Order: sequence, then structure tokens, then C-alpha cells
Amino acid sequence: MSTPENLIRDLLATYERSLNTGEAGFAASCYSEDGVFMPTTLPTVTGADVADGYRRIFDAISLEVTFTIDELVVTSDEAAYALTRSNGTQTVVSTGDESAESNREDLPVPANQHWGLEDLPLHVQQTRVASQLRRDMR
Repeated sequence: MSTPENLIRDLLATYERSLNTGEAGFAASCYSEDGVFMPTTLPTVTGADVADGYRRIFDAISLEVTFTIDELVVTSDEAAYALTRSNGTQTVVSTGDESAESNREDLPVPANQHWGLEDLPLHVQQTRVASQLRRDMR
């Protein structure tokens, strides 16, 4: 029998795979219907626009990251949260420039219809190739 903790761990593993494959629809499928994606250098997107937000990211950079779950708490049958870290590399698609990628995520995970990411605020811990990324996104 799948426990909420196992379902959430599976969801986070799926999300990690989606980032590493660069598939926007795959990444967006990890979110709840009213999910919020807050990329560091771009506007916040919600709901049906999450896939477009990821498409813009993946058009500019590719990722190779590994997730670590630092804490996973199921607060009820309807809500949980996970504190995670992701570390790896990002590559600017247009130039091939590589840099370290390191984020910490605080992920509320509601059980609306299924366990899915509600909000994904990314708190960047390493310097990124942000100016190149912004140029590529225009």
C-alpha cells in the first residue's frame, strides 16, 4: 500500500527527472491545478501557464540535478510539505556555458485531486549565469 510519504517521494523523483529531461509538460504535470511556479529570473506563472514557464526555462538552459529530501512532513490527509535541496549543473543552451546549480526548495504539497506541487519557490544558493539567461529569454 502506498503511503502519502511514498507518493510524495515518487512525485519529487518524477519532478527531478522532468528537470533533467527538460520536458516542460512533464514538469508541469507534477503540479496541482492551481500550482505556482516562481522562476528566479522570470515572471511567476500559475495553473495552465506552468508548462509555458518551464518551456521558457528549458529553451534557455538544460539541467542535470540531484534532489535530496531534507524533511518530509505529512500534516494531514490533505496537506504535506517537503524541504529539499537540488545540486548539479546548468548549461546555457545558446553558448554551452556550464555553471553550478544549487537550490533549496520549500514545497507545500496539497492532496487536492492527487499529490502535486502547489508552489515551487526556488531560492538560489549559488551564482548563476543569470545575465546570459535573461538575454536568452528575450
